[in-house]
Amino acid sequence: MKKWILPLFVLLVGIATHATLGAADVASTKYHFSLLGDSPELFDASGKTVVPKYILKQKYLVLYFSASWCGPCHQFNPEFIAWYKANGGGKDFEVILVGQDDDTAAIKKYMKDEAFPWIAFEKKGKQFEAIEKKYGGKGIPCVVVLDEKDEVVAHSFKGDQYLGPKAPLEKLLQLEKGK
Repeated sequence: MKKWILPLFVLLVGIATHATLGAADVASTKYHFSLLGDSPELFDASGKTVVPKYILKQKYLVLYFSASWCGPCHQFNPEFIAWYKANGGGKDFEVILVGQDDDTAAIKKYMKDEAFPWIAFEKKGKQFEAIEKKYGGKGIPCVVVLDEKDEVVAHSFKGDQYLGPKAPLEKLLQLEKGK
């Protein structure tokens, strides 16, 4: 009977410490609770699951709806990466890819192929679908800027009108300057 206790304990510890943002992490801050409180796992361009607790302290988060099969996304990606690096990405704000490919494996390949410096949500479950439904637009590339309460402060779409992915980034810079 005692032979199964240690393996069970190791399994439970592994599950409990799995690389996600825990409820205590999210609850300990006032920022991004509604988005990250029950979000899918996050991973980086290497495909490694990450626990970026620093994003809980970021006033703004940027959701990037994009896909490997999207020509306009491929055209925008190099410009977006350069903009991210030039404007404090990863320090003053963070971008999270909400990949529109068929599955997480395809999103991980896209992240690696494009050498994205930001992170992505795992495409899994109702939480991912809820993020798509709440924040997505009618097409891609779509950029959405969220404030600390996860309210939309800038979006690539204004109703049915497509403003493009640069418009919300310009708004983010204006908001950052107004600190």
